Amino acid sequence: MPGGCGRKRRNTKAMAPSFIIIGAQKAASTYLVQCLADHPDIYMYRQEIPFFEDPDYEQERLPQFLQLFDKAQGEKAVGFKRPSYLAKPECPRRLHTHFPDAKLIAVLRNPIDRAVSAYFHYMQNGFIPIEPLNEGMQSVIDGDHAGEYPAGRDIVEYGFYAKQLQRYLADFKREQLLVVLYDDIKIAPEKVLRKVYGFLGVVDDYRPRSVSAKPMASIKSPARLRMNVFLRRSWTKHNDDRTRMYHRPSLISQAMRLGCTGLDRYVLAKLFSDNKPELAPGIRRRLAEIYADDVRALEGLTGRNLSHWLELPAAGLR
Repeated sequence: MPGGCGRKRRNTKAMAPSFIIIGAQKAASTYLVQCLADHPDIYMYRQEIPFFEDPDYEQERLPQFLQLFDKAQGEKAVGFKRPSYLAKPECPRRLHTHFPDAKLIAVLRNPIDRAVSAYFHYMQNGFIPIEPLNEGMQSVIDGDHAGEYPAGRDIVEYGFYAKQLQRYLADFKREQLLVVLYDDIKIAPEKVLRKVYGFLGVVDDYRPRSVSAKPMASIKSPARLRMNVFLRRSWTKHNDDRTRMYHRPSLISQAMRLGCTGLDRYVLAKLFSDNKPELAPGIRRRLAEIYADDVRALEGLTGRNLSHWLELPAAGLR
């Protein structure tokens, strides 16, 4: 650990968050949380907080929200994350109302690859039916399940990053926003972390113990997915329209969660092959067309060339 970066503790009242990781889903935000939480000058609330989304938001409950940061003890930066905040139109104004000086971090991934990863994640959590990748993605794009599974719309909608960031920039200043690319995290994580640490105003040459951690991988095996959906019924529940999932609060449910997680990790993962299927060229081309205008707008916003996000693999050009 570099000198001068030891953790200094002092008793303080709960601190308001000074930064928020606003998204995107399935773009390594969990990895970033781990690395930020390792830093001695950062207090990072590790669980996701949906407080500012509908239907959870109640302004008068803000003191209760702030109690989540009671364990912060004078760190230079205090933060939390909720990847769906980026795409929720109600969130920018609410966050600005309460934290106008907060710094925002957006971690963005090729929207097509992110949609594929989200597709498997949504199946695992019971938000969409379990179907083969290409058949299911075609249904998602066409909105075939929108009535019964309305959350499926998010799989494509959450990839319009430029539109979503512009909503934030209507309230926050551009210098309050840092955009990080998933591609850069994969190639040079320590370089990205130095940039993030510098943005947050903490020592930027700290090497977190989580720097080599692997991003969370979605389950791909249909059989394993079906088993997970079945097992999760013992410790989770959905709201009426299946757009939200909640953990049951009982001790029995918590024990079931640990048991089911262990069963999946140490038994099901070994029994079922989890090879990632390939997205058909025609569907990838269709998604590229859907995202093309937004990606070009994002290039202007970030100053990065993102044209490779829309390219088809060589085999798909024939």
